[in-house]
Amino acid sequence: MSLASLERGADGTLRLTGALDFANAPTLWRQGRAIFDAEGASHREIDLAAVERTDSAGVALLIDWTRQARAQGGNLRLRHVPQQMLAIVQASGVQAVFDIADDPA
Repeated sequence: MSLASLERGADGTLRLTGALDFANAPTLWRQGRAIFDAEGASHREIDLAAVERTDSAGVALLIDWTRQARAQGGNLRLRHVPQQMLAIVQASGVQAVFDIADDPA
């Protein structure tokens, strides 16, 4: 199992690293909630370039974070979304949920 983490980079962008999957989703969910609750409503960007792999649990996690950001009056933009994740998003029919930058990994 590959560890995963959500951390703020020096430039202020949140970076998600490792496997965004069922095994890591609970830990990442807690990390994200702690960051989002501490910051309140804001416009956030998450860089997914270092995501090694993902599954439907990873997509569900990002849906939750997106909804939380919107509920706080903010937005969540995803950058460098891996092709594997884009395929899951499209197959699930949830592409309208996300604000995805046009720069897939």
